[in-house]
Amino acid sequence: MEEDKQTTREKEIKDNTPNQLRKILEDRVLLLSRGIVVPPRKWWMPVRHLQSFYGGAGPQGRRYYICYSENEPSVSMISLPIYPKNHYLAKYAISTKRSKNNPHTLITEHGIILKGIPPAKTSKMKLGDGTPIEKSALFGMHCYNTYTTNMSWACAHYETGEQCKYCTINLRKKIWKLPEVPPQEHLIEALKLAVKYNKVRSITITSGTPINPQEASYELISLIKKMHEVANLSIHVQIEPVFDQNFFKDLSGVADSVGIFLEIFDEKIRKEICPGKARISKKQYIQAWKEAVKYFGRGNVGTSCLLGFGEDFKTILAGIEECANLGVNIMVLLVRPGSQLLGDRFIPSYIEKERELIDFHIKVGEILLKHNLKAEVGKGSGCIGCQGCSAMMEAYRYVKYIS
Repeated sequence: MEEDKQTTREKEIKDNTPNQLRKILEDRVLLLSRGIVVPPRKWWMPVRHLQSFYGGAGPQGRRYYICYSENEPSVSMISLPIYPKNHYLAKYAISTKRSKNNPHTLITEHGIILKGIPPAKTSKMKLGDGTPIEKSALFGMHCYNTYTTNMSWACAHYETGEQCKYCTINLRKKIWKLPEVPPQEHLIEALKLAVKYNKVRSITITSGTPINPQEASYELISLIKKMHEVANLSIHVQIEPVFDQNFFKDLSGVADSVGIFLEIFDEKIRKEICPGKARISKKQYIQAWKEAVKYFGRGNVGTSCLLGFGEDFKTILAGIEECANLGVNIMVLLVRPGSQLLGDRFIPSYIEKERELIDFHIKVGEILLKHNLKAEVGKGSGCIGCQGCSAMMEAYRYVKYIS
């Protein structure tokens, strides 16, 4: 199977030279930062208008293999923004044409080939009670066979008007009429179908931002135990900082890794963009990271570094070094416009700055390598072992090769 061949990038490009590895990194950064414009066709397009629930950060819904020849193995998998021609960001995006051999294969103006990956076989299915899996957003299939699900769509910061300005969760809930908390029996049934009909490597569970994180944290442990009864897979969870000394010990007994996302490393920008989350100080995040690393081990605790708000790369590298020294893995992500709170025509500060972006990724890769933290496909559960919406795997591999 084609998908089986993509499970590790190390095998696929082991004979590449430093120049080739550098090009793979450069091309990936270009694709992630600019996005693409596709030729007109009656097929689903992730970004349709100025407001889109595919804003925020991370996966953009459509997955591709990146290739340099239609007849050769891919070098990676990617989830990237796709814009219609009338979108204000389309003028920065990379133009594409469809392959004559396959309408789901795109060829960019730079000669990069993007082979479309079919949606999960179960996405169009329904649960036993008739609930549609796709319209209920019960799970998503991200790159490298990473299964993702949400324990809760709730965010306490929306209640106070202090939500993160890039977040589009409420838009998704409105469009798809999602419940604040999906029934656990629905989540379990969807997982059963997913592992039966799809190849699944690992699971990521997002817990939402509950009013009472302590109480929700133990509900999360209960859900994970039920999932283990259905599927023998590694599990990555994403939570807000928790300060119960026993929680991380209990969580580490059922989950393999944990993400506690600071989001933005520039404190001034973090307070402006994430006013609710910023009420938890960086010092408190450090406390939670230390406790998590104590039980999960170095490299099995992750945080995000979201770019696009005019941050100074040199300034935030010091904070990233501090994280890595604690044993926390850093996932570099690019903000995606879509939330009205950023403005109707928000342009991320990384646009047309590929050179600076590439250098930044390389420096973060050097920091990870220095602190013996990995960024490799399958070397970690969930998002830590995937990063299909980031360029950190490519940056790490390049740095490791030339070191």
